[in-house]
Amino acid sequence: MKIQSTRAIHAQKQFVCVYGASGTGKTTLVKTLEGPTLILNAESGLGVLTGTDIDYISVAIGDKGELLSYPERFAKLKEFMAFVQTDDCKKKYKYLFIDSLTEVSQIIEKAIATQHKGWEMWAEYKTAMIDFLKFFRDARVYDVVFTSLEDRRDEDAASYYAPNVGGKSVKEVLLSLFDEVYRLVIIEGKRTLVTQPTTKSQAKTRCRLISATEPADLGLAFKKIRTIEGEKK
Repeated sequence: MKIQSTRAIHAQKQFVCVYGASGTGKTTLVKTLEGPTLILNAESGLGVLTGTDIDYISVAIGDKGELLSYPERFAKLKEFMAFVQTDDCKKKYKYLFIDSLTEVSQIIEKAIATQHKGWEMWAEYKTAMIDFLKFFRDARVYDVVFTSLEDRRDEDAASYYAPNVGGKSVKEVLLSLFDEVYRLVIIEGKRTLVTQPTTKSQAKTRCRLISATEPADLGLAFKKIRTIEGEKK
């Protein structure tokens, strides 16, 4: 049995989810990351990033421009998981930006539904979704950001917003899988990250330097997190 010292632990890579309503600018947050970034685009396009120069891989569109089926998209998600483990990818990129968790959830659900029905489908879906998320969380090779649409949930006569994924059992554990969960909102015309839970927003942060609301700047959030991690060394 090997005994090690915490002195050897380096600042941990972060696993972050940012969710919000359509049109709040979740995808454009990628421009605030300071370092080489690879986008996994699970949707049909990245028009809001016109004029930028950021590498991306499309899940929905094939290499010849064809629209892929859900089983084919699921296969590409697995190919992406294999690619980010290669030395070339590790050397080139600092961040992975996955846009979006909502679309990934739908791809996995619909792909599995082609082979399983009823409770078996939901059981297989839960396993696949959690395995996908834990793959990126546990690797700690990159800082990973997932975007997500927001979902209004009604419980005990109260309403609140949370990341939008399928499956009740996945929703129940989703928050616990991420280091940081922010809700992107617009307050007085300014895009703002809600970083701590409220009666209306599911959120969390582990960094004492991050305020309850922050500017919509992921680069700034990562700097604050790394400041705390540096103090721990």
